[in-house]
Amino acid sequence: MYDWQYFKKLNNCIAQYNQNSNSNRVAIYGLGENARLLIENSTGLKIICLVAVDHIGEEKYGLKIRSIEDAVKEADIILIAASFSVTPIIYSRIKDIVPDGMPILNMLGENLAETDPCKNNPYWDKDYSELLDEINRHDVISFDIFDTLIMRDVLEPKDIFSIVSMKNDISNFSNVRIESEKNCRALVDEPKLTDVYREMSKAFGFDDDIDRIRAEELTTEKKHLIPRCKMIECLHYALSSGKKVFLTSDMYLDSDEMLSILDECGIEGDYELIVSCEYGQSKFAGSLFDVLIDKAGTMSILHIGDDELVDKTRAEEKGIDSYLIYSSYRMLSSSCDAYLFDTVKTFDDKCYLGFYNSIVLNNPFALHNTNGKIGICSEKDIALLIYPMTKLFLDFIISNASEYDCLLFPSRDGFFLFEIYREYVELHSELNLPTARYIYSSRMSLSRATLHDEQSFDVLIHKLFGSQSKNVKKYVGDLFGVDLPDEFNYSYSELVTIYGKDTLLKKLHECVPFIVDELSDAALSYKQYLEIQGITKFSKYALIDIVSYGTQPYCLERILDKPVDMISIGTTGVPNVYLCSDRVRSIYGNVNEEVNGALVTKSDLSILHLFLEVLYSSDKGQFIGTSRSGAPVFLEGSEYDHDLLHGVQAELKKLFLAYQADDDFRYSFSPEFSHGMLRILRSKYSVLSDGLKNKFLFSDPYDGGFLTVNIADSL
Repeated sequence: MYDWQYFKKLNNCIAQYNQNSNSNRVAIYGLGENARLLIENSTGLKIICLVAVDHIGEEKYGLKIRSIEDAVKEADIILIAASFSVTPIIYSRIKDIVPDGMPILNMLGENLAETDPCKNNPYWDKDYSELLDEINRHDVISFDIFDTLIMRDVLEPKDIFSIVSMKNDISNFSNVRIESEKNCRALVDEPKLTDVYREMSKAFGFDDDIDRIRAEELTTEKKHLIPRCKMIECLHYALSSGKKVFLTSDMYLDSDEMLSILDECGIEGDYELIVSCEYGQSKFAGSLFDVLIDKAGTMSILHIGDDELVDKTRAEEKGIDSYLIYSSYRMLSSSCDAYLFDTVKTFDDKCYLGFYNSIVLNNPFALHNTNGKIGICSEKDIALLIYPMTKLFLDFIISNASEYDCLLFPSRDGFFLFEIYREYVELHSELNLPTARYIYSSRMSLSRATLHDEQSFDVLIHKLFGSQSKNVKKYVGDLFGVDLPDEFNYSYSELVTIYGKDTLLKKLHECVPFIVDELSDAALSYKQYLEIQGITKFSKYALIDIVSYGTQPYCLERILDKPVDMISIGTTGVPNVYLCSDRVRSIYGNVNEEVNGALVTKSDLSILHLFLEVLYSSDKGQFIGTSRSGAPVFLEGSEYDHDLLHGVQAELKKLFLAYQADDDFRYSFSPEFSHGMLRILRSKYSVLSDGLKNKFLFSDPYDGGFLTVNIADSL
C-alpha cells in the first residue's frame, strides 16, 4: 500500500537536499511497488539505478539493478523504498557499506544515517501506563484486531498460505492465493474469503477441492493465532472503565468467523465489531472510519492499532485520535536484533523466528527502556534462544551416527545431549541408531589415564608450549594432579630463558617416570570404570563435544585402543596434535585457529559455546577421577547453578516435545540461523537480567587454576 502524502514529503525532502548540494543522484533500494511508483511519478529525482541483493545486472522499470557496493560509487543518496517495518532491516544490512556522510533516506525522507534507528527509536519510550492515560481521556476506544489484539505465531501473514501449500502439496498455492486476493480487490474494495477462492477457482483453474482448501486455510489461520495478552488486558481495562469499545478491522472474514476467532483467543465483553468486508469500506481508504464515527456519535474517539498508515494517518485524517503500537514484526525489525532477518535461510528458520517473536515480543512494550535490545529474564527466554542450535546439533549427530557402534557423551556438558539423543532413539527404533553412553570424563581424568611415556606427555602438555605466562609447575600439577619440584614454579617463558627450550623439555621428561608412577592407581581405576560401564566392548566410537581442541578423543582412543572420532558443533585449531581433519565431523569447523602458538578467534562461537557447555551440563561438579571402588569423584564447589540447569533443560524438552507433535513444522534449522539466535545472548543485542546473570558461573580448573568467572561478563 502506498501513501501519496509520504510520497509528497519525500519529494520535498529530496528537493531540499538538492538546494543544499549539487549532488542529487539517487539509488533506490528495492524492486517492489514503492520503487516503481517513485520512478514513474517523481519529479526532480535523478534516479541512477536500483539496488538489491539479487538480480544484479538485470533491468527493471528501465533501470539497471546493482549491488549496494557498486551503487555507492556513483550515487549521492540511497533511498530505501520499503515499508516502515522492513526499512530498519535494510538499513542494518547496508549501513556499514555506505560511506560516511552519504544520506540513507526512508520513505519519509528522514536521514537514517544521522541517528541509529534501532537505539534512538522514540517508540521504546512508550509504555503501558501512557496508553491507559490516553484511554482515560476518550469516550470511545477503537481497537485494530490483527497484530494489535491478536497475532500470528508465524513471521508474516503469507506464511499461513505456505503452510497450507505444504500440507496439500500445492507448489504454487501461496502465489495464487496472494494474486487472487489482489485481483478481487481490483473489483471489490473489501472482498470476503469466499470471493477470493471463487477468483482462484475461476482464474487459476483450481479443482473441486477449493472449498476444502478454503476451510483448511481458515483452520490453519485459527491454529496460529494467539492473543497479545497485554493488549487484551488493555481492552478489558477500557470496558471496565465504562468506555464504548469497537473492534475495527480490514479483513476478508465475516463477523461470525471473526467472533469465533476472537472467542478462541479469549477476547470477550460488550464490544461492537466492525469488519471491512461486511461494509464494503476499508480503513486503508478511510471510509471504514466513517462507519466508526457514525456509530460513536459525537463522543471523542481513540483508535489503537499497529499500522502507521492505516491505523494512524488514516484515522487522524478523519479527526480520530490515534495511538500507534508496534507489531512483533516491526518491533524486531526496528530493534538491535534486526540482523536476525538476514540469518533466515529456510522456511523452518522463518517460522521459528515468528514463533519466537510471538512469545518474546508479544507485549508491544517489551522493549520499553532497553534501547531496542531484547530482554532475557527467564530460563524459558534462554531455552528459546538455544533451541535452534540444540536441534541443529542433534540432527547433525543423528545424520552421522550410523558410522559408529557407540556414541560417547562425556560429562558434564554431554548430559542433556545424551538425554535427548536417547529419547530420540526410543521414539525412532526403526532407524537402528547406535547405542549411547554418558561417561564421566575430564581433561584431568583422561590425561592421567593416558600418560605412559615421554611422547604422550609432550602431546598432553602441548598447550604449554604455545604459552608465555602459564606457570609450569601449576599447569602440570592441575593437568595430572601431581606436585612438581619448586624449580618449575615459574612461567614457561621464564624457564625457557633460564634453560632454553630443549633443556627445559629434557628436565620435564626426567619427571615423567615419577608422574606415571604417581598416576598408576588413578589410571587403572579409570580404565576399570570404563569396563564396568560396558564402554570397552564396542569397535568404533564417536565422542560428542560442543567445541573441542580434541584432547578427549585423543585420550579415549589410546585408553580403549580403538578408533574414536569426534562429532562437534565446532573445533579449535584442527588439524592439531590430537586430531586430524578426517576424524572430525563438525558443523562450523574451526571457530579458533592456532597461529604461531596462539589461538586466534574466528567466530564469536568461541565465547558463545561456553553458555552451551554450562546449560547442557549435569548438576554434578567437575569430574576429577574415580575412587578405589570405581565411584566418580567431583571437585567440590564446582557445581553450576541447579535451578538454571533444570529450568533451561525442562524448557528445551518442552520445545522438543511440542514440535514432535506439530504437523505444521519439523524445524530443521540452518547453521546461520542457529548461530544468529545464539548471538542474541551478547550484550549488544540483549539485556540479561541480574537474577540470571548471577547464575552463569564457569570454572576451568586446568587453564590457570580453579578460578571461577561469570561467563556473562565476556559478552
